[in-house]
Amino acid sequence: MGERADIRILVVDDDAAVRALFSSYLRAEGHTVDEADDVSPALEAIEAHPYAVVVVDIVMPGGSGLDVLRVVKARLPECDVIVASANTTRTRAIDALNAGACQLLEKPLEDLGLLGHAVRSALERRRLSLRATALAREVGVKNSALEVTNRRLTALHHAGRVLTSLHSMKVIFQEIVEIISRELLSTRVSIMRIVEDHDAHERRLEMQAAIGLPDEAWHARPLVGEGIAGYVAKTGK
Repeated sequence: MGERADIRILVVDDDAAVRALFSSYLRAEGHTVDEADDVSPALEAIEAHPYAVVVVDIVMPGGSGLDVLRVVKARLPECDVIVASANTTRTRAIDALNAGACQLLEKPLEDLGLLGHAVRSALERRRLSLRATALAREVGVKNSALEVTNRRLTALHHAGRVLTSLHSMKVIFQEIVEIISRELLSTRVSIMRIVEDHDAHERRLEMQAAIGLPDEAWHARPLVGEGIAGYVAKTGK
């Protein structure tokens, strides 16, 4: 009962008796039901609520139920539309199906169970569609994560091969900053080394490799503790 109460259905019919009959039946089935007596209030309701099913007449004073059908399919793709009409010609039936109606019911209904069956079928299709969408999204997320992992493993493998073949620390450091830049999508990466100045009793930072930094950055030799890089070197944080 609680799950059905979460399902919102719109019944659109200019005949008050038919509208009340359909709505009462669906409410008895446990659904939340809104009513509209013409095209304009139906469109306003569709803008306001994410309906799961819409039951609509075709011929109404303010326009065609097919207009409601088209708006529903454009705005709420997962919503099924059941067309219930006493004036369903072959041409109108084909137009309704082409516009996306899931089922046509001929009024007056001899058995309201036909409406109940149509609604249950529509809700089951909606449940399966939403489940398929959720699974596809879940698979997509997992595939994205696998792609990232695979790219990083490939980068690490490449780095391992490069580093084992190099003898220059300068080249090694440059390779490292390029890998970090690619993997973290960073435009500015640098490696600095702490250099002891025993005469001045100072510890300074000296650039070893960098990407995206201006030329003057290579000549700067900040004291350990100065600036962001100096603070990191001093505290390890």
